[in-house]
Amino acid sequence: KEKPSRWNVFAKGTYQWNEFELWEHRVSVYGGFGYAFVRQTDLTIGGRFGAGGTWEYEGNRSFDPQFLFEMNANWTIDEMQSLAGAVSFAPKMTELTSSMNYKLKLGKESPLSFNFSVLNIYDSDPGEDGTTNDLKVVLALGYTF
Repeated sequence: KEKPSRWNVFAKGTYQWNEFELWEHRVSVYGGFGYAFVRQTDLTIGGRFGAGGTWEYEGNRSFDPQFLFEMNANWTIDEMQSLAGAVSFAPKMTELTSSMNYKLKLGKESPLSFNFSVLNIYDSDPGEDGTTNDLKVVLALGYTF
């Protein structure tokens, strides 16, 4: 049996809206390569390196090209629960993002899940009226297709 490659290719996109920041709307897109340092049936720990950029609207910046570095982990606790976390750094934007996500399926064969997430965004250069630390807690109902 052939072992799957530890290398992968990724694409990542995010959209943020925050009326209290200078930028109000922010879109980031990245692509690159990833590597699984640990790949077990219930645990994956990996890293990513890529490039892309961020576009901001209603601020003093436009499109900023950036590199992306990320470490992530995903633990499948059992067939109903999983826990994932990531820390990413985009050097030109001087921002460090960390997240932790808990997912509980609402049934073994159900596509529905309950999701609890904590996201922390630290910006070392937020601008004149911006905030350096932004903590978000999210409760959501998910659908896997």
